[in-house]
Amino acid sequence: MSSPTPLWRLLVGTLSRPEYTSEYFDTFYPEILSERMYMDPVRWARFKWYVRFIKKLNVTNLRWEYKHKELICALIAHNGGETIFPSLRTLWWPPSSYSESSYFPLFTSRLRSAILDLDRCTARDLRPPAEDPESDGFLSRLLASSPRLDHLTVCTPFHHIGTNFSGLISSFEHLRVLHLTARISLTSFRGFASLPRMEYLDVFHVSLDDQHPLSRPPSPIPAPHLQFLHVGGTSLSLTQLFFALAAPTLASASVRATWDAPPRTIADGHVDYATCIEALATVSSPAALADVAIALDEDGGPRIREHLLDLLGPLLAFPNIARFALSCPTVGLVAADDHFWAISGAWRKLRHFRLVQAHWDPCVTVDPDDDESVPVPVPTPQVLECFREDCPDLRELCLPHLDVHADVPALFTRVPKERERERERPCHGLGRLSLEARDVYEDDEDRIMAREVMRLGDEKVGEWARYILRLFPNLDGEECLRYCRWSGASSGWMEVFALVRDLGKSQGGSISDGVSSRS
Repeated sequence: MSSPTPLWRLLVGTLSRPEYTSEYFDTFYPEILSERMYMDPVRWARFKWYVRFIKKLNVTNLRWEYKHKELICALIAHNGGETIFPSLRTLWWPPSSYSESSYFPLFTSRLRSAILDLDRCTARDLRPPAEDPESDGFLSRLLASSPRLDHLTVCTPFHHIGTNFSGLISSFEHLRVLHLTARISLTSFRGFASLPRMEYLDVFHVSLDDQHPLSRPPSPIPAPHLQFLHVGGTSLSLTQLFFALAAPTLASASVRATWDAPPRTIADGHVDYATCIEALATVSSPAALADVAIALDEDGGPRIREHLLDLLGPLLAFPNIARFALSCPTVGLVAADDHFWAISGAWRKLRHFRLVQAHWDPCVTVDPDDDESVPVPVPTPQVLECFREDCPDLRELCLPHLDVHADVPALFTRVPKERERERERPCHGLGRLSLEARDVYEDDEDRIMAREVMRLGDEKVGEWARYILRLFPNLDGEECLRYCRWSGASSGWMEVFALVRDLGKSQGGSISDGVSSRS
């Protein structure tokens, strides 16, 4: 059950209103406690008969959360301090502090999943574990009462937890799933990942051990059954972690790497995202990894430049990648069309490819012959073709800004002759195509002015719309347009996708029909 509200009606008796809304609960809650309705033997027996079937209990995120907690604790006391839910297997509970013990009787040998949410506690009620000697009391009781727990979620306000706290978590030998919104050491991570049944590990932030010298590689972290990993940290700490981690069955990796040292300046900090991703590529086996999401310094920091293939190159050895996402608002990407052909050729099973909060770096290089600055080329809209040709299962494609004022390319100019017959293959199934803003840090006023100055003509809009629909005739134009609005795409692309939407709605003829109107 999601909410215990319907249960409390069993203690009230015959009522005129059958609804189980929060407002209704508020009308009879005071009466249950003040009148101690649970003292009635008939009502109590009826209540006890029904609650023995309850396997899931969730009192988080409810309007009267604290009232539900108060009532449950009163009923536990009336039951001699024993649980009132003997068959409970899943518990969602929001403790008011690490040391709260009123809900401990709900921990039983049958419990398999515990989600404990301390996020909404006040600073007065919730000190960091390092400052609270009783912070691990609930884990000690949970371990003693529910040793076969296989799913544990502890949501904290991103506190750093110490060795006692993490050591207790590592003592749950049957744990398969762990979510921990806390800061932990690399040693603590090793204890979690090495659990014999661990399959899904989600940790907010991993730091290097204070006593660990960077010159010495960390001890190996064997994780033979780990399939899903979500982890954050600095690029340096994650590099150390990934080079140590051996998870041959890892299928999904979500990584959040940040700048290594405040203040966030090039002089005082350090960042090496390329090596961090290179280390990530050593964790799993080539056949296992299928889903990768990487976020680079989304919290801000100095703007740096990275070559796209330096970041993605080590991952191209994984042919079964079906989902890939890269978010890098502070990183200017350097890439060319050929780089995308390399990516699409390596990841032919792609279903989702997203470069979000990303932009091309407007960098220049110096020609060694005449010392003149030469602009570095950026990807052109023709990169769309490589995904059409190499990734037949692709359903979502999101790319940084592409120049809508460039010439509309001819179709299939890069397809090798031996593959010419494949041009008549069934229509590509891509459903959503979206393009990002020119620069995620571009001033809104500058963006508006640029849109007004560089508007497309009707003819160019029609050419682009027909080109895109020839590549991807199954696009959901409305969805494409909605996402482009959200991401701040250029006005030119907004016009193009508006026409793509309209052509899709009025599709009665062929895509090559003339264009008579646009929105």
